[in-house]
Amino acid sequence: KGLGTLILKTSEESAKANGFIRGALGATESGLAFYKAKGWVAMHEDIAVLPDGVQLKITHMEKEL
Repeated sequence: KGLGTLILKTSEESAKANGFIRGALGATESGLAFYKAKGWVAMHEDIAVLPDGVQLKITHMEKEL
């Protein structure tokens, strides 16, 4: 309960403390609403093909830190 939020917040704070001003990530469909709720903005979509041929829609997202 809240573990994902804690991990994301800690990662964002660490990146900012190390001089990063913008974050970027690739979200699967199941995580998209979570990241949007945390202030991340969808930039574009892509398809990732896994070694077994499974295709996943990936949404590239960015956020000012």
